[in-house]
Amino acid sequence: MTNFIEIKTTFSDSKKGQDCLELIIKTILSQELSSCIQSSKIESYYIWPKNSQNINKEQEILVTIKAEKENYQQIEEIILQNHEYELPQIIFSRIDGGYEEYLQWLQQKAQSTEKTLKN
Repeated sequence: MTNFIEIKTTFSDSKKGQDCLELIIKTILSQELSSCIQSSKIESYYIWPKNSQNINKEQEILVTIKAEKENYQQIEEIILQNHEYELPQIIFSRIDGGYEEYLQWLQQKAQSTEKTLKN
């Protein structure tokens, strides 16, 4: 088992959504809270507003952030401070395994970031 997680959040596939997404990604990477962030276009179906029967369908961008678990709170704060949605999806799951060389790369990036921050 690793101490890494994948954090997932979504943005509207609009100019405003893409601006928020880019700001959040650049902030997380520049603060070295993640080594790898991916984005892809998706189609989302959801009920909104809360307690309604309205089924919505939207084009969105799914962002997956790979990070150490200890960085989750800081990443969540960055997302909440800069997100366009009133109630953004922010969920995480543990990375329990995977391609060993890739996991080692994540670990090495995290360790080099820790050394940089301590100096």
